[in-house]
Amino acid sequence: MSGSRRPAAADWSERITAQINRYDGSVTLPQRAAQWLHARAAVPYEQRERLRDRDPKLYAAIAALRLSALSDPESWPATSDLGKELANEDAQQQESEWLTSKRAAEIAGVTDRCIRGWIRNERLPARRHGHTWRISRTDLLAAIHTA
Repeated sequence: MSGSRRPAAADWSERITAQINRYDGSVTLPQRAAQWLHARAAVPYEQRERLRDRDPKLYAAIAALRLSALSDPESWPATSDLGKELANEDAQQQESEWLTSKRAAEIAGVTDRCIRGWIRNERLPARRHGHTWRISRTDLLAAIHTA
């Protein structure tokens, strides 16, 4: 065999424990894992609403997981190493981009008919542009978060 080497066996215990915060036992998940979990174990709206009052920390964790699973990474605010500060002006411009109802539906993981229903019921603010709706990414993420 010329040049083909088999990769070293994975040290799974090390990889797994690297994901666990040693101070509080919390786990860091990539978006792909959040999407996989949400697709297989989505928490219905009614249960999330009950959790909001009964267990706010669990509600926040499930809401963050859902938001990560359903959102488009391009819509996330860019941050610097310092945390909350925006990294550059491009991120601010990208944050304020307007979406069509079709693109908003893709990001939210629902149909464009559902998005138009949210607009009609005033759950999602939008602006009419000719025959189409224009939706702010920020407003869409807020609507997804409360869904």
